[in-house]
Amino acid sequence: MSIKPDSDLAQVKEYLAKLLKEDRDDDALAIFMDLLSTMRQKNNELELYNHKLLTQKYRKKGEGISTAQLKLFLEKAADKDPAAQKVLERLDHEEEDEDDDDDEDKGTITEVRGHIRRNNKRRHVPPSVERRAHDVPVKEDDLPCQGCGKTKTAFGHEVCQILDFEPARFVLHEYHLEKVRCRPCGAGLATAPGPGKIIEGGLAGPGLLATILVDKYRDGLPLHRQMDRFERLGMSIPSSTLNDWVGKAAQALEPIASALQAQAMEAFVLHVDATGISMQDRDHPNNIKRGSFLAHVGDNDVLFFKFTPNQKREGVEAALEGRTGYVCADAAAVYNRLFAKPDSLVIELGCWMHSRRNFKDAEDVDDARASIPLGLIKKLYRIEARFKNSSWQKRTKVRQKKSKPILKELHEWIKGAYDTEAPGTALYKALTYAINQWDALNRYVEDGRLPIDNGPVERAITSVAIGRKNYLFVGSQAGGERAAIIYTVLGSCKLLGLDPNAYLRDVFDKLANGWKSSQLEELLPKQWQASRDPPVKLAA
Repeated sequence: MSIKPDSDLAQVKEYLAKLLKEDRDDDALAIFMDLLSTMRQKNNELELYNHKLLTQKYRKKGEGISTAQLKLFLEKAADKDPAAQKVLERLDHEEEDEDDDDDEDKGTITEVRGHIRRNNKRRHVPPSVERRAHDVPVKEDDLPCQGCGKTKTAFGHEVCQILDFEPARFVLHEYHLEKVRCRPCGAGLATAPGPGKIIEGGLAGPGLLATILVDKYRDGLPLHRQMDRFERLGMSIPSSTLNDWVGKAAQALEPIASALQAQAMEAFVLHVDATGISMQDRDHPNNIKRGSFLAHVGDNDVLFFKFTPNQKREGVEAALEGRTGYVCADAAAVYNRLFAKPDSLVIELGCWMHSRRNFKDAEDVDDARASIPLGLIKKLYRIEARFKNSSWQKRTKVRQKKSKPILKELHEWIKGAYDTEAPGTALYKALTYAINQWDALNRYVEDGRLPIDNGPVERAITSVAIGRKNYLFVGSQAGGERAAIIYTVLGSCKLLGLDPNAYLRDVFDKLANGWKSSQLEELLPKQWQASRDPPVKLAA
């Protein structure tokens, strides 16, 4: 089926006319304004892109170029290239703006689309930052009074603040273990007990191990870069040693990760998703193959990761073995059989975030019809935002009253558009996804405890994505499994807003000094946080 170039606008016009006929002027106006806003935003993006191309074309490569030099080139090019004249005018305008700037001590107001950002000079420094007071006396020459000749006396202070940073440093703790024996007979030798160690016979203390794990698995800093940083601090630690320390630390954290997995599996709703990672494999023709990190986030503020050396559904099913209840997914093929089994005990929840993204892709390729479902989906999210802090019972009633009619209208539009849309277009893809997932996408309105999308697990996966861009691959299946353990522990800390360094340092210290397995639950992030006085959290 062929589609005329303006048929999308014709369908939008027809839909708007229908709304106006039904006296739904506000809905029609909202869709029109969304469409107009999108067109203006795309026009601004194109202008910015054009500006960047022009400045790249006329700017000297490698070295910096002054505004005066750039203007000289643009003046020469303006006669042949009208766009150059436009850039030239913009530069003149920017210079005028700079001349009109107020003193930098004053707070400036920068207009940003959707809100006004106030850029104040003074930044708030949280109470958690160490304060060091320095008393600065007045110079001797300023103490005599020029009026009467008497000595001036202090009556107060002005406070001047400087925020500084002290680089990390290594500290070598030496424990001199006293030894005693009976001098008369030489018997009864006794030695004071030494400190416990996570790595038996190793040099790494709990603080160093915590830093290595957080830097790699939370901040995406590979071990070879950490090695370079340690060199700058005066300590040479081979990357092979760092890798061995990571393995031993993961081994110590494995019981905690297993306990977190058990808790997450008991959550009322479990969010799931997978992200790929390359894995070295000497038996593979290319010496590398594709594995996966499987992420699972419970609505009880607990998560866990599992690693699989491939991207087959067997790994997904093994990770979720024994799970009953709601599972929120994004229609990935590896999860389909999990929901399709006749004896399946899991109930699928859809993700409106993914559905919306598909319609946004259609809008980005200038299909104006996509503004209709996007406008309706926006209404669904506004309802969720408004009643986010309400009781789940109230959210259930609100969804039945307000969200359900919107979903019905959206479904009718999707079915009508699907029947006439040509296969292969971005809109057709979005319509197909929504139709295939419709039951799962609608299920959230049945219960106020159910989520509208799979956002929690997508946010949890960002740590893996950042790390993957830096360390590129895992060295083996065992390496992937160790990484999953560490991602599990650090990810659960992140959900609770815990300082991961403080948590790991304390947990490693306790485990090294014989913490009882019967008290393991006290070391889980949520229970550990509750035991702190005051709670240890990241600075807001």
